[in-house]
Amino acid sequence: ISIDVFPKGWDKTYCIEHHIDTSKYKEIHFFGDQTCLGGNDYEIFHHPSVIGHTVENPDHTKTLLFELFLQSN
Repeated sequence: ISIDVFPKGWDKTYCIEHHIDTSKYKEIHFFGDQTCLGGNDYEIFHHPSVIGHTVENPDHTKTLLFELFLQSN
């Protein structure tokens, strides 16, 4: 759970474009509930360096994380 506060015109992709060297990571996953056009998660969900997951609630996020980590082992 988070509260996102940033200057007008910025979005959640700022961290990827300015703070994360994507070449160091095999995959970058993002989990968000507002991933449709107009939602505050839209831009990062659709970023070319990100694998996006739309979630409905914290329990859904937990389920997807367990599935993701279990598949990788």
